Amino acid sequence: MAYLASSSLDIQVIDACSPEESVEEGNQENREEVKEMAWKRLRPPVLQTVVKSMYIGGIISLLAASIVGTIYTLLSYLNLKTVWNCEFQKVELISETTQWMRTISGLISSIFYYAYPVLNLLFLFRPHQLKGIKTKLILVPFVMYILYAVFRAVLQAFGKPFFKLPSLYRALSDVPSYIFVIITVCVQFYFVARHLLIRPRARLAWLICKMAIPSCFAVIEAFVIRYVIYTAYNKQDTEGKLVIAIFSPLVGVVVKAISRICVQQLWNITHPGYSYVLLAPLYCLVAVMFRALQAELDSLESIAVLGIIHGFAEVIERSTVVVIDHLCHQLCRGKSVPWGSFRTPRRERLTADIVIMSMLFESSAIVSVNGLLYLYRFIYLERNDSFLDLLQSFAIHTSVPLVIEWFFNSVSLAIETRYQNMAVMAVWRKQWKRHILVAILNVLPIAIWTSGNLLVIVHGRFDEPLTQSCKMPFT
Repeated sequence: MAYLASSSLDIQVIDACSPEESVEEGNQENREEVKEMAWKRLRPPVLQTVVKSMYIGGIISLLAASIVGTIYTLLSYLNLKTVWNCEFQKVELISETTQWMRTISGLISSIFYYAYPVLNLLFLFRPHQLKGIKTKLILVPFVMYILYAVFRAVLQAFGKPFFKLPSLYRALSDVPSYIFVIITVCVQFYFVARHLLIRPRARLAWLICKMAIPSCFAVIEAFVIRYVIYTAYNKQDTEGKLVIAIFSPLVGVVVKAISRICVQQLWNITHPGYSYVLLAPLYCLVAVMFRALQAELDSLESIAVLGIIHGFAEVIERSTVVVIDHLCHQLCRGKSVPWGSFRTPRRERLTADIVIMSMLFESSAIVSVNGLLYLYRFIYLERNDSFLDLLQSFAIHTSVPLVIEWFFNSVSLAIETRYQNMAVMAVWRKQWKRHILVAILNVLPIAIWTSGNLLVIVHGRFDEPLTQSCKMPFT
């Protein structure tokens, strides 16, 4: 090429190649462009994509989410009637027998926290990968659970159970619980990484960190939301609460991006279709806890507005997952990374699973949080509402945001399938059973933990006097 400037504003390019070579280069460029965009010519009609998106979106957002949300609500009811019995009564009115019953109930429900990591590993790895270390994986949570049970029993024996402590000391008493869970997860990942790692042992610590970061972030995020964001939320007026409810989910965007990048780098030990299991607890926990800030029971108009804002934000987040991960990956490495290198088949499969997981957890969080709100009204408040009236009101106030979520999930599916070439609907058709089972597995410990800790937010929404008497559970 020879470049000649005819003026300061006009630059002409003179091709020094022969006409035959120029035509050949042009044909080659056209063939490469056609090859890269060939998938667009194979797309079905727009109407067919929309119909399929609404159908798959309805199954995820309405049917599967209702199943997961119902399980959450049932576990929350059991937890509120046992572990959190007499929660709003004066400590002096709680008999010692009832105190021991609450402590024992808490220890029984805590089994989910320590059994979950073992079950999660069974979904994450294939059976032959864990051959020879299953005994160690079961022994670690058993030992940590015994330590946790002794810790709670000692507090109760000395007359200082966790529910009798002031809020600050109660938060400090929860720290050992978080530490026990984090140690359980990290030690289990140590055994797994040591068993599967083929490369030099110097990379063992880094591999354990990449596997444990999503779970550790889930525990840390739960602590921050419960004792920082919820505390700030309760001190605000109506406008301040609205601002926190709208913008607080941004806190989880960076945490999710870092966790996704760590999981994407586990290409040598995890199957591409199973890697999302590591991210499931973080997505489920964040969806439930942030949805509690946005749940409204006052009017259908406010419910619809919050649902539209939240659904629109979810579409943007899901549609820009690759962009967010690419930018965070550049920040972590401190250098520029080509765009094409970040869209590998493994990352595409993980992204499709993340989209399905996000839609399922966000929709189920609507049913879960609304169910907890109505359980609070049914158990604690002095009202004359019958169970059928509460059930009818719950169905109305839940169906509105759920239908809005269905609409935005359908839009998200259409965008990612038709314009981003992600096989989200194909993955759901083949892996829907596994996704539902993973969601149910994650909702078990999260329902036990959040049903009590969300009472901080739920209790501030009602001004009616409490009617719960301090009795033994289910009496």
